[in-house]
Amino acid sequence: MLYPPNDLDRPDRVLGLLGTLWSKTYAEAPVLRSVVQANLEVAKQWYLNMLEAVACISRVDVPLYHTENWTLLRLRQAAGDELSWCIPRGLRDIPLLMNRISDPSVVLHAGVDYTVSSFDCIQFRADPFQNPGLPQLQDGDDAQIALWAFKGKFDFENVYRHFGTMLGLHMVTSQRYKDTINAIMDCLVQGTSLAHLEALLALMYDVPLIREAREGVQVISEDRRGPFVATDCHIYRLPQGARASCQAGQELRAGDQLYPGFRVTPLWRRDSTPLPEVELPAGLAGLGPIRLTEEIAKDYLQNNCVLVEGPHTQIDVEGYLRRVLPPEISLLFAPFAAE
Repeated sequence: MLYPPNDLDRPDRVLGLLGTLWSKTYAEAPVLRSVVQANLEVAKQWYLNMLEAVACISRVDVPLYHTENWTLLRLRQAAGDELSWCIPRGLRDIPLLMNRISDPSVVLHAGVDYTVSSFDCIQFRADPFQNPGLPQLQDGDDAQIALWAFKGKFDFENVYRHFGTMLGLHMVTSQRYKDTINAIMDCLVQGTSLAHLEALLALMYDVPLIREAREGVQVISEDRRGPFVATDCHIYRLPQGARASCQAGQELRAGDQLYPGFRVTPLWRRDSTPLPEVELPAGLAGLGPIRLTEEIAKDYLQNNCVLVEGPHTQIDVEGYLRRVLPPEISLLFAPFAAE
């Protein structure tokens, strides 16, 4: 992206639109330029707010976070706790901190000079009150400094407020949450195919699936963020403690699981697909816990029954599947045991 992208970042051009009297003849033209630049900063925020409002109409484009170009952070020395200070509620990410908006002399970088936690706190690596580039304002026995947060990301729960509330699904704002909402709505709008069902379960159980038609595994490793699998197309993150079920050099197809996390078996295919070795829950046809066999499936299960084997999760997986599946499809749940 080239800078500046539009006239909102060109105060001299906007000043020229006011006429040569103000841009060249007026003795205080630099002061007027600063006024124009300040008003353009406000206009840029309005423009950004409008784009976000339009994006919120679509469940695909709805932004996870609201972006605020500039947010003033006032830090009081007495309020700090081991180089940690409270920040405005919902502020989840701050790429840069500056001592002023125009021509800053101090620029602090996220991940290098500070980190932002999900508990509305910012933790500095070094005491900002010892930085000579940050002037302090004395307030009695206390001192105060001001920092400008650039492109701060605020969590206004856009996904939940616009779409999640319709489904009654409230989770921490994340790309996984947005993808889960879209997967549920895909099932409701497009018809619940087996591929839709597996995509939804993969999100609910946090099991990454191969995205492209064919992908070759290149690297299976682990870093400070946890295990990952790198293919020739994407990098897939695995949950902590998960072990990849693929090997380097292996070719995978779209929909393949990168580690065994769940299994879906349409029981109407049982003539061609062997039944999995699972323990059925108590209460099936008035029986206690029993093992699924061909005889049990034939005598007690309908031809339009889907068997879902998965781990325990805090999400009501069964409840949401029953909402997206046609009423004539029955569900049967069993604990998942990796082979």
